[in-house]
Amino acid sequence: MGFRLANVAGRAALVAGDHYYDLQQASDGSLSADPMKALTQPERLAAVAATLAGRTPTGLLADVTLGAPVPHPQKSFAVGLNYQAHADEGGMEVPAAPLVFTKFPSCLVGPTADVAMRSDFCDYEGELVVVIGRGGKDIARADAWSHVLGVTVGQDISDRVAQFAAKPPHFDLGKSFDTFGPLGPVLVSVDELPDRDN
Repeated sequence: MGFRLANVAGRAALVAGDHYYDLQQASDGSLSADPMKALTQPERLAAVAATLAGRTPTGLLADVTLGAPVPHPQKSFAVGLNYQAHADEGGMEVPAAPLVFTKFPSCLVGPTADVAMRSDFCDYEGELVVVIGRGGKDIARADAWSHVLGVTVGQDISDRVAQFAAKPPHFDLGKSFDTFGPLGPVLVSVDELPDRDN
């Protein structure tokens, strides 16, 4: 059994169906209301999630505005030109090695937040967001999933004018303006995925 974690008004909440449960209340105070602190205890999150069926929900998801489920990550990396159709659309070659860039964590907002466009040449791409839990270095491919806390979805908003104002392009700047990283609605733990490799 895993968990689905949301950020409701800055407070960590577990999600089951259409309802959410304030994490601090559902854990009888043993887990923090701070989403970032809650993410450090995935086993406890799963244990509390397993008890939700017998509890009264805090409320309906439809009645709240969700924040980013991971509101303040230490680092945020993205991979550019990682599928052929997108490279073809932009008239670019797929690189031999992954094109890795940063999105400043300060650009992250909730899934329904307004995005402040900076020019008439803003673009967006839907993204699979992988949240790393247990850290490490030089991790073997076979061990990679044991370091993944969960997944969510996001938008990679880009101001193409700012991005391509120089050569090489400013991937980090053009993609990291405030509100350029909508994230969520929920973080889904790996064991909740029906087929994590698909």
